[in-house]
Amino acid sequence: PKKIYADNPLYLAAFQKEFEIGYALDHSNIVRYIIKGEDQNGLYILTDFVDGFTLSDFIKLNPNYFKTSKHLDKFINQLLSAIKYLHERQILHLDLKPDNILITGVNSDVKLVDFGFSYTDCFSSLAIGKTELYAAPEQLNRESIDQRTDIYGLGKILEYILSECGSQISKTHMCLISKCLSER
Repeated sequence: PKKIYADNPLYLAAFQKEFEIGYALDHSNIVRYIIKGEDQNGLYILTDFVDGFTLSDFIKLNPNYFKTSKHLDKFINQLLSAIKYLHERQILHLDLKPDNILITGVNSDVKLVDFGFSYTDCFSSLAIGKTELYAAPEQLNRESIDQRTDIYGLGKILEYILSECGSQISKTHMCLISKCLSER
């Protein structure tokens, strides 16, 4: 945690929550959490090293990558697989955004990271965060959240990819985005 929050019990509880959620997960498209420890700099979480880039940086380095339907479909399928895995375990990510999605240097695979704002039944009171630009209306309005909240985030991610890449949007992808972003 950042040093300014080192004595904040809510922040420390969220840090602990992130580790406990992440440590229990085992999915090829989710970064693996290894240990939580403390050293001279304070608390830390050690995860697998991902040799790759955030989605934002990946697009800057590879602006034409997602113009190929095959690549976009692979990305969608891998991210959906990770989200489905979380939802099957009653976990909501709640902070899907380009900086929380890594794309590996080899094979351009998805790795979902950062469970600091996640929700589970065990940690429901600590699901307090969001990133405004990618947050679902129910998050912004502090209403009840469920799996649809992450699905909305997926739609915002796809919108972001297509706007950044200047891709022609296929009817299939447009329909998917529209369904993801539909109001309850």
